[in-house]
Amino acid sequence: MKNAGKGHHHWHGGPHANGFHHGGMVDTETVSSDATQVDIESRMSNSIRYVQGDDIEQVNIVSDMSGVKVYFEHADLVDDAVINVNARLSGIELYIPREWHIVNEIGAMLSGVQDYGEDTVITKTIYLRGQASLSGLNIRYV
Repeated sequence: MKNAGKGHHHWHGGPHANGFHHGGMVDTETVSSDATQVDIESRMSNSIRYVQGDDIEQVNIVSDMSGVKVYFEHADLVDDAVINVNARLSGIELYIPREWHIVNEIGAMLSGVQDYGEDTVITKTIYLRGQASLSGLNIRYV
């Protein structure tokens, strides 16, 4: 993952701290940001990212031939923030707080976007934008 001075990266010793998840190696990292933008990249790997920070306006996720899980439970995105996804031959899972309403604007070519669960009392609207090619994107409310 590259964030070019836009945030601080800390190792997360959570349930996948041993580097294994469902039988394979997983790159796990907590992304703490003082900036308004967070960048997540994964190429030919399995990654788990825990996004943390306040007043985040944009999250960029780039995934090439990867499996990526991104957790937003401890992230404070501003209302009308954007999550940009650029996925090729990938599987991405976004774990979103139930209070966020996701507006799906993904351009999907031979890809699927699934929304699992329902939002509850809406506190903010988040826009999901970008492109998915030969990929699957799952939105799960937590």
